[in-house]
Amino acid sequence: MGTDEKAAENGSITIIGLHVEGIKRLTAVDLTPPRDGVVRIVGANEAGKSSLLDSIELALSGLPKGAPSPLQHGRERGEIALNLGPFQIQRVFTESGAYLTVKRNDGKVAKPQALLDELVGQGLGFDPFAFSTMKPAQQVGLLLDALHLEQDPREIDKERQRYYEQRTETNRESKSLEARIAAIPDQPGIPDEEVSVADLMREKSDAIKARLEFQNVKEKLSRADTDVMRAQAEVERIKKVLVDAEDAVRHCQAEKDALTNALAAISVPRDTADLDERLASIEATNKAVRTKADRKRLREELRGVQAKAEELTQAMALCDVLKESVLAGAELPVEGLGFETVNGEYMSASAGSRCRSAVRARN
Repeated sequence: MGTDEKAAENGSITIIGLHVEGIKRLTAVDLTPPRDGVVRIVGANEAGKSSLLDSIELALSGLPKGAPSPLQHGRERGEIALNLGPFQIQRVFTESGAYLTVKRNDGKVAKPQALLDELVGQGLGFDPFAFSTMKPAQQVGLLLDALHLEQDPREIDKERQRYYEQRTETNRESKSLEARIAAIPDQPGIPDEEVSVADLMREKSDAIKARLEFQNVKEKLSRADTDVMRAQAEVERIKKVLVDAEDAVRHCQAEKDALTNALAAISVPRDTADLDERLASIEATNKAVRTKADRKRLREELRGVQAKAEELTQAMALCDVLKESVLAGAELPVEGLGFETVNGEYMSASAGSRCRSAVRARN
């Protein structure tokens, strides 16, 4: 068995010659496709493009039950001859019926239709004309369903779209936070925490108590000085009563010494004027502290939102890589057939410029 015959037995059928006469809109057509490249079938509407493609299916599969005769109007006989290399197919249509002959290199085939059914299955596995007339979404769906991929790229697209919508919402939230931060002025020099009014009041109260104590001791010292002078005068006046006067002097001197030591142990208390000024401006300061805290909190929230947006962007990129990997290993029914995408979504399935014109079928 030759190479072409083995290819045909394995389900790879290539048309190397086609003759159609008196079928549908075709009066007479002879076509010999090249081994490589694309055969363009062009013409005006109703010129017979569909009739040419239908004749190939008629030659291989015959006329479906109940279908009208493909004979051209006014003709008594029509013929389709299909050269597949190792097989030559001739199907003749007359008013009384249709006749099929299949020849191979070693002679006629006894059961021609059974052989054709074995080669191409029950009809053609892929109809390029019908495929070309489908809407882009139908083309994509038909092709993906036929590939039986481990993962459906359409589901990957849906997941990517969900990530895209989440990222859009996250970016919108990020811009809102940035606007709120921009509306709050930065105030350098403002403390991070509010000043405690109670602590400042206690500090002032302690300062007042210290000053009162200082004044009290100072007044007592002054009075002690007076007592000493009075006692000394009394000593001068009553020298004769020396014992009593000296006792009075010793007593007053001892009291004076004690008060002097007490005063020396007490530091001069601070002035409260600066505390009064701080109390007067404390509310403005505390308001500025709260404003600064709000700005700091919003910046931290912004960093979290921006990190989330970056994670979603990476998830979208992983989806794109996964989809490309899945499609890269797909076995397409026609060489050069692929997909066209816009913004990451399938729009249509298309054939490359080097797509073979031969109709290939699979068991």
